[in-house]
Amino acid sequence: MKKNTFYYIGPNPTADLFLVRQPENSYDVNDFEILLVRRGDKVDTCPGQWAFPAGFVDSLSKKGDVFQYNKESAAHAALRELAEETGIKFPVQKPEDIVKFIAVFEGNNRDPRDNEISWSKSHVFASVLTKNMLKQYEQELSKVGVPDEFEVREVKWHKLGDVRKMPMAFDHTVIIEHVIENFLQDKVIEIYQQDNQKQNKVKP
Repeated sequence: MKKNTFYYIGPNPTADLFLVRQPENSYDVNDFEILLVRRGDKVDTCPGQWAFPAGFVDSLSKKGDVFQYNKESAAHAALRELAEETGIKFPVQKPEDIVKFIAVFEGNNRDPRDNEISWSKSHVFASVLTKNMLKQYEQELSKVGVPDEFEVREVKWHKLGDVRKMPMAFDHTVIIEHVIENFLQDKVIEIYQQDNQKQNKVKP
């Protein structure tokens, strides 16, 4: 039997953040840029591989117990992990002001640590930083970096078109396609329509 390296029995919830920014002159989803972290070379799982900013949801439950949501929500964890791994802290009253829940990905050996006793349960969130939001959060976004060099060795924006061809940690390639199909494509259409409305309003 595979050694159980998880903290809790049963599902061990994580929060993964699909964070993209709008390009200057394109509405092609492949031109949108996604923020990724390259995992540290000495981490136990998927060392050196690119991944979303992500991590385990905090709980007051004890090691070896079943996880309970008694300290933070998965949405709070997504923003906390973003800050811890990239240095970006969004000044929002509640996480839902900037991130949207997409789906849960659980088990099926999506994480190399998954076993019969314990497994990962990833809550995927997404956020699209429009041009207006990029200006609004310019100061926060300027602080992007590597606060913890053990867990993360590099933080970088990548074009989605390039990322879709890259090997990724865990099942993040599958998650990227799911988010594009079930969220981002419609969001880009919405952004395009909003931008066109603004342009039409300023025409003489």
